[in-house]
Amino acid sequence: MSIDDADFFKFSKEVNLRKSDFYEAYEDLNNSVNDPSNHENAWKQIIPPCKFIPLDLFSKIRKNINYLGNIEDVDIRKNRCSYYKLWIYEQMREIIRSKQGVRVSDVINEFVKVHNNIIKGKETIYRCELTFYEYNIDYLIFLIEQRHLDNYFKNFESIKNSIHCGNTKIDKYEKYFNKINDLYRKHSEEEECCDTWGQTDCFDYFKCDSDFKPSEINLKLECDSQPLPQVTNEVVKPHANQQTLIFGTSESSDSFMQGVSESTPFVSEVSGVLPQEAIDSPTILERLYNILSSHFSDGALVASIIGTILFFFFYFRKKKYNDYFDEMNICELSTDETESVYIYTPRNRLYMVYHPT
Repeated sequence: MSIDDADFFKFSKEVNLRKSDFYEAYEDLNNSVNDPSNHENAWKQIIPPCKFIPLDLFSKIRKNINYLGNIEDVDIRKNRCSYYKLWIYEQMREIIRSKQGVRVSDVINEFVKVHNNIIKGKETIYRCELTFYEYNIDYLIFLIEQRHLDNYFKNFESIKNSIHCGNTKIDKYEKYFNKINDLYRKHSEEEECCDTWGQTDCFDYFKCDSDFKPSEINLKLECDSQPLPQVTNEVVKPHANQQTLIFGTSESSDSFMQGVSESTPFVSEVSGVLPQEAIDSPTILERLYNILSSHFSDGALVASIIGTILFFFFYFRKKKYNDYFDEMNICELSTDETESVYIYTPRNRLYMVYHPT
């Protein structure tokens, strides 16, 4: 699974989320400059000369940094800086992939040098530096992962609201969320972003609120994984035993109730209309309600059976207890009113009761 599967810009094009702020900003970052020659002198003044960054790419970098410097709102500028960083990381990665045998550290160093040269003197964007603790491909990928997660959290609501039953691009959603889920687990567990120290290191790109977990959207994805009803153009004719009613006649009023009970569900004869099964297909909320209702009824049945058993158990136990004391009382009364006479025989011992006078 490629890191590109978590790219929100690519994903938003595939599922038509182009109205998001990120999509419009990222598209603008990637737009070419009308006249690159206006940036040629600045490009030539870079010492040593650029080996990996051509004039057209240099023009885009300079255009984007200048745009950042003109944004007055701090929050908007911060978001734009985040988008810019992802964009420039991807430019580095593209050059590394396209040039055989290139040293990764040389490419990264050149981009950092160009960025610092252009940003020099622009105090409003001093917080938008390119910071690399390691100059290798693994650390570059790590920074790209951060930006992908940041874009996921920022666009979470628009992504979630775009998922609905009947979406024909569910495979695109599954592909995106599978990769985002991998990145989420990696940064929450391996990078410990939700621990005390991790929250300080990850605060600018990670959210630990359980509502943002990619797994929370699985239910909606499962809803969209259900096969859609087939749409048919075939005209459905009434069954042989179905009565045809002619409204406005006495026969129709007499046979209406009978016809309703005998007829099949209404099916439109208009071509291209969904069949009744599609109209009656349950929504995800209805399915959840049915599941919960069935579980509740099963639980109630089991509880009633257990309650009945316990009731009879304690009832008979109490009855046996009362019968025992009744017998004891009878025996006590008998010993007070009678005396026993013992008669011995070789075979039996016979007790006879007599009443003394």
